[in-house]
Amino acid sequence: MIKKFFILLAVSLLMASSSVYASVVDDLKFSGYIADKAEILNEETEKNLNEMLHDLAKKTSSVIAIVTVKSLDGESIDSANEKILETFAITDPETNKGLIFLIALDNRQLQVLLDKGLVGEVKPEDLKSIIDKNVIPFFQTSEYDKGIVRGTYLLAEKVAKINGQTIEYKAEVPKVQLTLGQVNKNWLWLLLIPVLGAIGGFLAYYITRKNKNSNTDQEV
Repeated sequence: MIKKFFILLAVSLLMASSSVYASVVDDLKFSGYIADKAEILNEETEKNLNEMLHDLAKKTSSVIAIVTVKSLDGESIDSANEKILETFAITDPETNKGLIFLIALDNRQLQVLLDKGLVGEVKPEDLKSIIDKNVIPFFQTSEYDKGIVRGTYLLAEKVAKINGQTIEYKAEVPKVQLTLGQVNKNWLWLLLIPVLGAIGGFLAYYITRKNKNSNTDQEV
């Protein structure tokens, strides 16, 4: 059965708000740029991601943080993400160039939250395209680690490109496989090409013959 993930793309204006209840983010522990509370990533993957994100921060002063939790425990994903941004000082307060990639497994939700320094630089439609086409396909087959790696790499690549920089992920970046429907469509086009070519050739031959016969009739 295909599992559905709800996508929430948010832009933060970081309006500070106080809360009297415990938040799912209260006991988060970051290792570099990653807080993998849901324990999705293995040690090598986490190391490679941290190295890439450190390189991105050095080159662009932009920070991408990855946060995974099993459940939001009744808290909204918007609230959780804003608390992460406020509590852990993800970005430099002078630039506010940060992005949080939050995944809540049991809630089947994920959210990309932009701090105000990246608003206007990273377009919401670009974020949605990355998530829809490169993260969700992996999440639908429970390959969460691959979805996180590919999504994070493309987010980092987008931020780097905006700043005239390049980044590198030391391991192989997972690729999205074509679905059966997409494969069938591609094969259909491949089959149509020679058919269309044959039809075009026949029409050209027919027109040439017709013109030749017409010229012959005129000469007689």
